[in-house]
Amino acid sequence: VVSVRISGILPENAAKMKEVLDEAGSFEIDDLSYALAREISTYHRSVDWIKENGMCMDNIVPKTSTLEQAGNGAFARRSLSRGEIIIPYPLLHIADSDVMGTYNVYVDKHGSLVRDTSKMSGNKQLIVNYCFGHQESSLLLCPETNGILINHCSKRKGQCGKDGPNVEYRWATGWDNTQKSLKMSFNAVEAEKRVRLMSMEIVATRDIKEGEELFMDYGERWEKAWEDHVNNWAPPAIGSGFEYNKSAFVLNKQAGPIESLSDMRDDHSQKGNLMTGCWYWEENDDDIENFKDDWKKLSNHEILKKFSINGKHFIKKKDHHYGYMWPCSVVSQDDDSSYTVRIFQSKTHDDTKWERRNLPRLIRRFPRNSIQYFTKPYRSDQHLPGAFRHYIEIRDDIFPPHWKNLKDNPSGEFAVGDRVEENWQNKGKWYNGIVSKVYGGDKYDVKFDDGGFEHRVPAKRIRSTDSNVNKVGMDDFYA
Repeated sequence: VVSVRISGILPENAAKMKEVLDEAGSFEIDDLSYALAREISTYHRSVDWIKENGMCMDNIVPKTSTLEQAGNGAFARRSLSRGEIIIPYPLLHIADSDVMGTYNVYVDKHGSLVRDTSKMSGNKQLIVNYCFGHQESSLLLCPETNGILINHCSKRKGQCGKDGPNVEYRWATGWDNTQKSLKMSFNAVEAEKRVRLMSMEIVATRDIKEGEELFMDYGERWEKAWEDHVNNWAPPAIGSGFEYNKSAFVLNKQAGPIESLSDMRDDHSQKGNLMTGCWYWEENDDDIENFKDDWKKLSNHEILKKFSINGKHFIKKKDHHYGYMWPCSVVSQDDDSSYTVRIFQSKTHDDTKWERRNLPRLIRRFPRNSIQYFTKPYRSDQHLPGAFRHYIEIRDDIFPPHWKNLKDNPSGEFAVGDRVEENWQNKGKWYNGIVSKVYGGDKYDVKFDDGGFEHRVPAKRIRSTDSNVNKVGMDDFYA
C-alpha cells in the first residue's frame, strides 16, 4: 500500500533523489527534511504560477496595539482592498474542549508544591483564548498562523472607533478541503486524528490603509465574558504563589544583579514564580567527602571552607557542547560579575555523589552570565488564577448544525472534573476517578486514578465520593 501523501514528497526518480542527497550532505533527519522541502517548495515555481495559485502570508505585521493593555496587535503591511483575503487561517481541530482543562496547584502547609490530579480546577489552558468555539459544541478550532494577533472590536461597544471592526472570518473558499469537511458528521471529525480538516480565512470588510490596525468581532458572549472578567478581577491572594509574579524574559534581557539572595541552608528557591538556573556540569567528584554530621549546623564560613569550590570556569559559551542549566539558588554576590551559588540536583541527570550523601554543592565566583531566571513549574501564566479564558465565538449562521453535540444535552448529574467512584464494566467493583467528559443521555467518560479510562458510562454506574484526592508533590526547591 502506497501513501499518496508520502509519495508526493519523494523525488520522482533516482537522479532527483541523488540531487536531494547531495544538497543534504548527510543522512541526518534535519538535513534531509530541509532538502526535501526545497525540492517540493515554491523554489521551483514560476512567478506567474505563484501569483495565480499562491496566497500572501505577509499582509500583517505585529506592533503594540492601539487598544490599552491589549499587548500586540495586527497591522496592515500594505493597503488592502475590501473583500481581499488578508491571511489564511489553517485550524487544528480539538473535538473535546475539556482536554484543555488544568488541575489545581497549590503550596501546602509544609511549603511544598502540590498538584492535585483528582479534580480539574475549572480553568482552561490559555491557548483557548486564540481558538474558535461554539456554545453548543465541544469542538475547538485553533489557528496556526499569525492571524491570532488580530484583536477584538465590535460595533456594539466601539472599542476601535465608530466604524467598528475592519475584517471578519469565514470558512476557506476553495484552497483546501474545508468545504468538504464542513459536511462531515461530528463523530467523523472527532475520529480524524492525523489530518487537518478545515481552515478559515480573514477577509477585509472595507478598504484598509497601510499601517492601520486590524480588528474583528469575537462575538457577543466573548465580549460579555471579558467585561465580567474586568469588573470582577482581583489580584492573586497572598500565599497563592502568584503574588510576586515577575517576568523571566525581562529579567534575563536586563541581565542586572540577581535580585533575590538565599540562605545557603534553605532548600527552597526564591519566593514568587521565578527560580534561577546555573550553567553547570559535573566534574571530578573526588572532592566530595563523606560528611555524616548535619552540615547545616556549621557556620557559613565552615560550610564554604568545607563544601565550596571555585567556579570561575563555568562560563556559558555558544560553541560549548557540554554543560546544562541546573537548578540553583544564589547565596551572595562576590563582586560585580560573580556570585556564590548552591547547585541542586538536576532531574534530567543521574544523582550525584553530593546528592546521595545529602551534602551541598556550593560554588564561589560563579559567573553572572551563567545564571538565568526561569519560571517555576506550574507557576507560569498558564496556571495564574483569575486569568481570562474564553474562546472566540463562531457565528451561529456559519456553524454546521450537525456539530452542535451539546445542543440537546441535559445538564446531567455530574460535571467534568467531579470526583467519583465508578462500577467498572458493571462488574460490581468500584474504582476512584474523575469525570473527564460529559455526553448526552447522561453518559460520561471516567478517568481512573490508576490511569485507566472507561468511555460513555451511564450515570447509574457512577456515584459521588469523598475519597482521598490524588496529589503529586514536587521537590521543595520548586515551591
